[in-house]
Amino acid sequence: MQVLLAEPPNVWRIQDQGLCADWAFKDFQHAFAFMTAVAQTAEHMNHHPEWSNVYNRVSVRLTTHDAGGLTARDFALAQAMTTLSRQLDRTMAPVSSQTEQQLPPGLQSWVDAFNQADLVAMTACYAEDAVLWGTRAQAWTSGQSGIHGYFQAVFESGRQVQVRVLSQQLSVFPGMQISTGIYQFASVENGQPAIARARFTFVWRASAQPLALIAHHSSLMPEQAP
Repeated sequence: MQVLLAEPPNVWRIQDQGLCADWAFKDFQHAFAFMTAVAQTAEHMNHHPEWSNVYNRVSVRLTTHDAGGLTARDFALAQAMTTLSRQLDRTMAPVSSQTEQQLPPGLQSWVDAFNQADLVAMTACYAEDAVLWGTRAQAWTSGQSGIHGYFQAVFESGRQVQVRVLSQQLSVFPGMQISTGIYQFASVENGQPAIARARFTFVWRASAQPLALIAHHSSLMPEQAP
């Protein structure tokens, strides 16, 4: 406990029988990437945080409810979260444009499948237990079957949608890769060309070869959101 709380920066504090911390990241994409990485680690440790997120800020409280207070499990998860936040700081260096640097293999495979409207290849990008929150969707789509149906509707809509990655950042963790950034969709809406930009987060299970998407979140940029 003393080692953890003494480590700079001192983000952790003991409060209300819990271990609490607050992070302020560069933007929402960084915050979401951190929470995604922590979620995978917490699931592996079978110990889950109480947390909240508002834009770039993440607030966390750790406690062991069965024990009625703090235990070694809380400090172990806190240490893991501190490590993940530092890894995020080191690895998420911005890439200014798609043309200046080759996309990561998993992301390039997804872009190619999308632009070729290859439903089989697109479905194969996702793991059987993957979840997808589409750009304009109102709820998660779960599993390969549901994701297959989602993209089938996109490809058969007649909108001729094409995607281009404008910027992306890749973060690599043990057994997992996370790419966040902005992509642009060009389509035909009511017979007229249309452009929409959206934020994305892709999470791959890197232990699988080829890489398998386990989570994909996409949302319109704020100025375009309804």
